[in-house]
Amino acid sequence: MLKNNLITSEPIIFLYSIIYFINLSILPQLVLQKVCLEKYDDGLHGNGTTSSSLCEEKSSTVITADMQKESSHWCFAILASSQIPSILTVLIWGPISDVIGRKKAILLVPIMSILQNIIFLLCSYYMNSSIIYLCVGMFLACIFGEFPGVLALSYGFIADVTTGRKEKSRTSRMALVDFAGNLAGLPAGLFAGQLLKHLGFTAVFGLSIGINLIILLYIIFLLPEELYNS
Repeated sequence: MLKNNLITSEPIIFLYSIIYFINLSILPQLVLQKVCLEKYDDGLHGNGTTSSSLCEEKSSTVITADMQKESSHWCFAILASSQIPSILTVLIWGPISDVIGRKKAILLVPIMSILQNIIFLLCSYYMNSSIIYLCVGMFLACIFGEFPGVLALSYGFIADVTTGRKEKSRTSRMALVDFAGNLAGLPAGLFAGQLLKHLGFTAVFGLSIGINLIILLYIIFLLPEELYNS
C-alpha cells in the first residue's frame, strides 16, 4: 500500500488514458484497412501485389471515397457501441462502488480492457475478420462506463483519501487526476503512430494489453483499500 495515500488513482487514469488515446487513434486506421481488404478481396493485383500490401499503401488510387465513407460509418458504430451504453453505466457505478468499495469496482477496468484489446489484437491479426467484432470489443468498455467511468471512479478514490485534515487538498488532487488524463493524450497518439508504422497493429494492441496488466498489478498490490464501509 502507498504510504499515507499520497498517490491513489492518478497512475490509473494516466495509464488508462494512454490506452484510450492509442485505441482512439489506431482503430480508424484498422477499420479503413479492413474495408479496403474487403473490397479488393484476396489475390494478386498487378505486378504481384497482394491485397494487404495494396491497402497498406493508403494512396488515393487505392482508398476510394466510398471506402472512406464506409469506414466513417463503421467508426461511428464502433464508438456508439460503447459511448451510448456508457451513459447509463457511468451513472450506476458510483452507487455500486459505494457499496462494494472503490478498489473492487476499479478492478473491473483493466480486466475488461484486457479482454477488449485481446479482441482488437485478434481482429488485427486476422485482417479478414468482420468489423463487427470491433464493435463487440468496444461494447466491453461500456461495462465500466468507458473513459467517464474511469474518471468517476478516480474522483471517488480522491474523495475517500482526502477526508478530515486532508480535505483541503481535495480540489488540487482532483485537478491532478484531470491533468494526468490529459497529459497522456498527445504522446500516446504520436507513439502509437510510430509503433504502428514500424511493427503493425498487433504490436500496438499488445502494448495496450501490457499497460493494462501494469494497471491490474498496481490496483491489486499498491492501491489503498477503501477507507470506509457502506
